[in-house]
Amino acid sequence: MPAVKPKLLVVELWGLGDLIIATPFLQAASQTYEVTLVAKPYAADLQRRFWPEVRVVPFIAPWTAFKGKYRLYAWPWWELFRLLKALAGDRFEFGLSARWDPRDHLLLLLAGAKTRLGFPRLGSGISLAKPLARPEPEAHRYENWRVMAKALGFEVPSREALALPQLRPDGEILVHTGAGQPVRVWPLDRYRSLVARLRQKNYRVQAACDPDQEDWWLAAGEEKVATPRTVAE
Repeated sequence: MPAVKPKLLVVELWGLGDLIIATPFLQAASQTYEVTLVAKPYAADLQRRFWPEVRVVPFIAPWTAFKGKYRLYAWPWWELFRLLKALAGDRFEFGLSARWDPRDHLLLLLAGAKTRLGFPRLGSGISLAKPLARPEPEAHRYENWRVMAKALGFEVPSREALALPQLRPDGEILVHTGAGQPVRVWPLDRYRSLVARLRQKNYRVQAACDPDQEDWWLAAGEEKVATPRTVAE
């Protein structure tokens, strides 16, 4: 019979880019551990393509909201209670967050993970069974995952050694003009200028946008603008 893998709980509750940064860690960890990832629902789209052996538990943490994150009366307390109860029932041998975030550390504690790894902050070391030294402040966030991997007994490659997809000279360039929050949207006129310059250099460009930007692009003369609703699309 194959050896039973120890259970590992990973908490990464923030953005899509954060999950991409965590990908090499999740891929390596799933070789040695039975990994459960608590993350926003779009993690399921990434899971199917990048880390199929990882179990995803979707959860939108109220403290990750762009506005009003500390209106405690509006938090989904029943949903949070059910999440913690379900996680506690899994009896994780290990739990971790690669963020310097006391809220993640408290979640790991309440979820009942036996050995909890993290970078302590504001006294959150009391929630951790194994506090770790944080990389230098100017280090890329990927280094946090390398520290976690080492603490769990395996390695992930340096950023310089990561295998990247091969560029295809005849490939298409995708330009997506949306963002999670309106304040983070780059002016659309600049995107249009960028797309035009790329096409002048004979690149094939597919413009994609958030649904509320579609009319702007159509009015600007973009006939085949895409409006994906999910990461998979």
